[in-house]
Amino acid sequence: MGWDEDRIAEDLDAIILGMHAREDNPELKKALQMGVKVYSYPEFIYEQSKDKTRVVIAGSHGKTTITSMILRVLKKLTRDFDYLVGAQIEGFETMVRLSDAPVIILEGDEYLSSPIDRRPKFHLYDPHIALISGIAWDHINVFPTWDNYKAQFSQVH
Repeated sequence: MGWDEDRIAEDLDAIILGMHAREDNPELKKALQMGVKVYSYPEFIYEQSKDKTRVVIAGSHGKTTITSMILRVLKKLTRDFDYLVGAQIEGFETMVRLSDAPVIILEGDEYLSSPIDRRPKFHLYDPHIALISGIAWDHINVFPTWDNYKAQFSQVH
């Protein structure tokens, strides 16, 4: 339980930094001091899927629903695919699957990637196909104006 800098050792290939840690986190500070590679969670997912066709579902609302509909269709068609979804979906044992599948379906959250990477998560996925369900001002603690929030979605390629 809690943070312990002794968990960070030279034999680590990398650490994955989520949003629950702060910039002054002792494990993060030690990893950076030691030169251990630090990935935000979306950076890590991109690294694991950079050779796949990436389909990203973004928007203020409905991401999980749309993503789960796509996952169910692909499963019914017996396609081989990977995925990342923001909630446990009936019929799927995990919220993330990474394999040798040629395609990955990603729920593209607009919230920040990590305490040291302030970009929205979906910016890091570099989608081949992007679906934006709709935009309604959200996360006002990070995006203080409607225009600032809306601009995040125009940066999806």
